[in-house]
This record gives sequence, structure tokens and C-alpha cells, in this order.
Amino acid sequence: MSYQFGESRVDDDLTLLSETLEEILRSSGDPADQKYIELKARAEQALEEVKTA
Repeated sequence: MSYQFGESRVDDDLTLLSETLEEILRSSGDPADQKYIELKARAEQALEEVKTA
């Protein structure tokens, strides 16, 4: 059971790091960063559609 707890904690840490990176990219104003955010959102949406299909 502790393995699952540790795994969950790592997932939470990765999620937080990802969100922090996206905040930094959004604030940079760089068009390439904005394109990355758009592509990531589309990829996440496609993944969710596949999971629910």
C-alpha cells in the first residue's frame, strides 16, 4: 500500500511541476510557448476522447 501512496505522491508532484511550467510559458508571451500550450491542450483532449470511447 505504501507503494501506491508513493506513486500517487509522485503523480501529484509531476502535475504541480507541469502546471508551474505552463504558467511560466503563458507569462513569457513567446509565440512558440503559446503554440506548445495549444498543442498540449489538443493532445490532452484527444487522449480523453480515446479513453471515453
